[in-house]
Amino acid sequence: MQVSEIDEFKLINRLSNLVKSNSSKIELGIGDDGAVINNQNDQQTIITTDMLIEGTHFLKDKVSPFQLGYKSLAVNISDIVAMGGRPTYLTISLGLPKSTTVKYIEGIYNGINNLAQEYKISVIGGDTTSSPNDLVININLLGEVPKGEYISRSNAQVGDSILVTGNLGASKAGLEILLSANYQELKEEYPTLIKKHLEPQPRLSEMQLTKKQFNITSMNDISDGLASELHEITSASKVGSLIYEEMIPISHSTKELAQNLNKSALDYALFGGEDYELLFTIPAPQSQKVKEKIKTELDTQISIIGEITTLDKGVNLIKEDGKGKVKIKKQGYNHF
Repeated sequence: MQVSEIDEFKLINRLSNLVKSNSSKIELGIGDDGAVINNQNDQQTIITTDMLIEGTHFLKDKVSPFQLGYKSLAVNISDIVAMGGRPTYLTISLGLPKSTTVKYIEGIYNGINNLAQEYKISVIGGDTTSSPNDLVININLLGEVPKGEYISRSNAQVGDSILVTGNLGASKAGLEILLSANYQELKEEYPTLIKKHLEPQPRLSEMQLTKKQFNITSMNDISDGLASELHEITSASKVGSLIYEEMIPISHSTKELAQNLNKSALDYALFGGEDYELLFTIPAPQSQKVKEKIKTELDTQISIIGEITTLDKGVNLIKEDGKGKVKIKKQGYNHF
């Protein structure tokens, strides 16, 4: 069997069954946005890592080195945030073709450092090695969370409301622009969509404020698309879900671009991925208060897009006309 014959998540499951823990300090291992390790004090450590490979995750001629460094860290911060933690320390590993200029590498580090300073993260080491063809960036990020206060995907309760930060599908729209034959024209017309794809903003403040005052029962960051992340929460929590098309937040620019390209803005939101917004569940009586609180204090849009149902109901979408209900497939970005 080749990796092309098995999807990313089945591969992860197979590999996780091959390794066994040798430590009693592991609170939560493989299978969530990050692992959680118990310390001797009142804090727990969260560990996550993400790799970006030229040609798979980015096109070198369509992204600046600063943006590349920025995004490589942003996607890791988003994982720590989705676990309810605060990012603290990082290491950087680079696989570099021999033709890579020192200036380009410095640009990557400037992008990483810019975001690290914003989120008060310390760079503590890393590794560099040669790569035969393509540029590779891997970041290992540590975070911390008070003991027992991490947020997993596995505690959504029947009756909870389902919420998302920001708007969805914009990153996929930005990617469409980068891949378009009309790239030069479209990038001038839709700069916010390209920025959303290349410079996502991790939602640390939104998570911290919500967690401090309300009861988040489960959370994911939207890296592989709303559909995929929703399935991860429902599968881990052994529940179902119902979301409403008319409530999914999609920007005017995303809708306009999709229409111009004869594509579906809803598909961008459900299956596009790399929005790095937060998808979370919360007891229904608190949902409107969360929405108002985050808007008032952080000026961030929060949308209530549905509710958690029983496992037997599955994962479903009510169409915008209110007349149709369709099952949502676990579909999103898949590496293989």
